[in-house]
Amino acid sequence: PFCLSAVCAYWRDICLSSPQLWTSIFANVDNSDLLPCLKNLSKIVEERSCELSLSLDVSARYPPPDLYLSILQTDYHCLDSLFYGGSAINLHRLKNISLDLNFKFDNIALEDSRIEFPELEHLELCGMLKAFSNEVVIGLFAHAPKLHTLSLGNYLNIAHFRLPDDPLFWLSIAEHRPFAAP
Repeated sequence: PFCLSAVCAYWRDICLSSPQLWTSIFANVDNSDLLPCLKNLSKIVEERSCELSLSLDVSARYPPPDLYLSILQTDYHCLDSLFYGGSAINLHRLKNISLDLNFKFDNIALEDSRIEFPELEHLELCGMLKAFSNEVVIGLFAHAPKLHTLSLGNYLNIAHFRLPDDPLFWLSIAEHRPFAAP
């Protein structure tokens, strides 16, 4: 809708008056400087979509730490701020979530199982996650009673997920390889 609304005043009016055009949030969060933009974008989408269900698609892929030998590696809490706190997305409206990550799970609070996603139907998680502890159980999406599609990619293991009690209709595991010590 942003590009379309920039064409002319006529298309701008159409975009601003059509909540269906404002139901998806696509973001590439590759550093902490982009986080305020993502928060602002999510609020705009929430307001303009009225009460329609939302889709969240976030790619958070950071370069390997060996590229920055002189810089202390910092924890990235970009996803925490989307799911928690006053500036968080309205989780009750999320119908689809797609997260593509390549950093450590213990940098984000995906273990928290107190959050509810009452409308969440489709969940896709993928990415090369580093230092993934065998003890960690991801409970963030445990309270999603309508969840029926789960897609895991790139080395994610379903054993690390606490899922809703209701059965899934579709489970997709792509490029899953068990960890083998060198």
